[in-house]
Amino acid sequence: DFLRSFGRTIVFAVVAVPLTTAVSLGLALLVRRPSRLNYVVRTMIYWPNMASLIIVGVVWKWILGYNSGILNYLIQLAGGSPVKWLLDLHLAQLMVVLVWVWANSGFYMVIFITGLGTISKEYYEAARLDGANSWIMFSRLTLPLLRPIMLIVVVLLSIAAFKVYALVVSLTNGGPGRATVFLVQNIYDTAFRQPMSAGYAAAQSAVLLAILVVLTIGQLRLGRDPK
Repeated sequence: DFLRSFGRTIVFAVVAVPLTTAVSLGLALLVRRPSRLNYVVRTMIYWPNMASLIIVGVVWKWILGYNSGILNYLIQLAGGSPVKWLLDLHLAQLMVVLVWVWANSGFYMVIFITGLGTISKEYYEAARLDGANSWIMFSRLTLPLLRPIMLIVVVLLSIAAFKVYALVVSLTNGGPGRATVFLVQNIYDTAFRQPMSAGYAAAQSAVLLAILVVLTIGQLRLGRDPK
């Protein structure tokens, strides 16, 4: 169970971290300019981060439920058949990733907006004079200058992905079967639902700590500027 939950956690992190980073950066680029409309949009995007992940999971469980979910209700009104969003093994894993991305993108969008605000407009003006298009300015100017911010975001997201628990418990409770049981939930189940297993759960926690330390150090070293 520990190895399987560990494998699921790695897959979740590999998928969810780059996806959340890309979505957060894309949203930041869309709403970075100061305007009343963008301020409203920023607030709407950031709002999920102000709610507890347990509440987020409960709300999305109500939306994605098979028999009583509002999404399946709308699908049936349109003449379709209900979808097992949280009852199918692969769909449940996908929904966990998408809901997690939805819940976290707003916070990291704010970080990226702050990073974009530190880039001088003179760089972009000089690039335009040299004939650079939007893609070239993004790939050769914006991304390199955002590298320190990107590193911070990836490290924070990686740690959060390996510690995912509250959202999953309230959304799927680890189901169907144990398809969405990740590392922290497995540690909890071992400690409190298996008799005389507190020591084994503590050992699993130590493994998780070691993974997070190694992951963080590795990412920080990879993110260093070459000398």
